Amino acid sequence: MISINNKNWRRFEILSNASMFVSKQRKSQYKPYEESREFAHTLNFKRKEDWEKYVKDHELPEGIPKSVYYVYSQEGTWVSWSDFLGYDPNDRPLETPFSLYDVKEFMESNGITTKDEWESFCRNHKDKIPKGIPVALRQYFMLRGEWKGYPYIFGTRDTKNLTKSYEEHQKLAETINVTSTEQWENYWHVHKLPEGYAIDLAGFFKRKKQWKGAHEFFKKRSLPTKSYDEHKLLAKSIGAKSIQDWDDHWKDNELPEGYAFSILGYFSRRKEWDVDDFFDKKKWPYDTAKQFLASHKLKNKRDYTKFLKNNDVPKLPAAPQNFYQKRGTWIGWGDFLSTGNRSPKQISENYLPWKEAKPIYQKLAKKYGLKNRQDWIRFARTHKKLLEKLRIPQEPWRVYSKEREWKRSMKDD
Repeated sequence: MISINNKNWRRFEILSNASMFVSKQRKSQYKPYEESREFAHTLNFKRKEDWEKYVKDHELPEGIPKSVYYVYSQEGTWVSWSDFLGYDPNDRPLETPFSLYDVKEFMESNGITTKDEWESFCRNHKDKIPKGIPVALRQYFMLRGEWKGYPYIFGTRDTKNLTKSYEEHQKLAETINVTSTEQWENYWHVHKLPEGYAIDLAGFFKRKKQWKGAHEFFKKRSLPTKSYDEHKLLAKSIGAKSIQDWDDHWKDNELPEGYAFSILGYFSRRKEWDVDDFFDKKKWPYDTAKQFLASHKLKNKRDYTKFLKNNDVPKLPAAPQNFYQKRGTWIGWGDFLSTGNRSPKQISENYLPWKEAKPIYQKLAKKYGLKNRQDWIRFARTHKKLLEKLRIPQEPWRVYSKEREWKRSMKDD
């Protein structure tokens, strides 16, 4: 039996290496994979590139990492990009009869001169892109052996020709009366952009290290001061029934002082966002929704999301976990869908105290020859039933983080 010396925790080896229980990358600063995934699903992205572009331009809610693949791969909880973003990869066939030269002509005809401009065009003008042109140009044409680089696609026009200063861009934005990067891009996709100006403001001035955010560029008012409930009342007064309604209304009208334009981002960061509650959508109580879903035999959250897309059931909330947690009735996905599976919270309530769990970890390490953290992660992944039966967690560094020994190990690490 391995003994613990509180004065020298670093030498104690539960699994021949205590560091396996302490993640330098995480140290409990990030949310679990499932919670980050839930936020990602609200963005409706279909590619990892969409996520990577989003995190460059937006502030994420507290606890959600930008490098999700790296963080959760290190923890052993990463599944896949399709699982994290919430799409079915089989639903996204890519058939592209267009040649690289055809794509080049399309870029020229639409005034697209950089990769950033192309990504912006894909986000804001999907309906204008012919079905035969892929969004991921480089990946697609490399597989076909036709790739010649972005300079070939976008021609000789590059940032060298963009000679106008930051202040000149600001003055032009003021002249055409636009107040966001999206409005700026939309305007120049319809009108001819004067020589020397960039269509991708954020990308161009970030490279020049001059970009301080859209708020500063468009000389907008101070940060929002109005409460969640005040935003709800405003949404009701303008007849907004969705985020899209809200966005569309304020693109053409002046937003009152103190209100946020991006309600999803602002209230998600404040951990107050609930789309069904915000737009005052009447939903079933937890038990009624649970009873309705029992006959449909859904297995997980992903099945639930697909069910909502394919069926018109307005009484079911889009994000039931958030909706019912606010009302104090949420138990877990297993209970909600009647699968019999228990939520992490329910399982954690059954865990042994650290003093009783400690010798069990020691015995498992000795019996299965576990020598480091990665050994433990692999073992835990394939022995979930055993660990559940023994009533010990797969990630003890989280569950027992308040124990004196774990606190000390994290501090020393």
